[in-house]
Amino acid sequence: MSSATTVLSKRPAGMAVRAYVTVSAAVLLALAVLLLLARVRAGRPQAQVAEKLARTGAFERLDFRWPDTALQSLEAAPWATESERPATADLGGGVVLVNLWATWCKPCRTELRDLVRVFREFQSRGVRLVLVSYDDDWDAQKALFDEILGGPPAGVMLLRDPKGRGDGQASGGPDTLWGRLGATGIPETFFVNRGRVVGKAIGDIGWTATEIRDYLDALVGGG
Repeated sequence: MSSATTVLSKRPAGMAVRAYVTVSAAVLLALAVLLLLARVRAGRPQAQVAEKLARTGAFERLDFRWPDTALQSLEAAPWATESERPATADLGGGVVLVNLWATWCKPCRTELRDLVRVFREFQSRGVRLVLVSYDDDWDAQKALFDEILGGPPAGVMLLRDPKGRGDGQASGGPDTLWGRLGATGIPETFFVNRGRVVGKAIGDIGWTATEIRDYLDALVGGG
């Protein structure tokens, strides 16, 4: 009788432990679901706007790591400050727009003013702009900046790809900036978010569009 009583007396304690474990597991699962939902909600604005842009055919969603040292083979503008030179460039943090362009490219010239204007709107929130030219020299760029913007845009990293060709075709292999980014033409603007390339605008996307501002706002906000 005593041994049976002992066994019976242990059962409630064991059941209580199992119940406690079950409840704890349920709580942890609920917390995990809530965290997952929070992340989904946080990413929803960016995903929705990116999908809307993609349907226009002028935006492509991407997801790959920004190639380290990708800018270091490029030539900085003669008037660049030390912080605007590729050797000191770090695209690992924040949101960066990397625009491939040339002065002889009509869509590039068309979008330049609005691209810089949108950059100015988000500059105070940490967004940076890098213009990579495929011109043969700097004279044409300086003249265009003077004509359209009243001079080279302050705070913008201005670079030239010496491996680019004047006919608009990329030269070099997969180790060039063009090849590493998978560029197909100009203008193209790559969106870099915290060290990852998350999308690119193809052609003159129309930088004053609400969708562009919404997308940048989502990227800056971590969405």
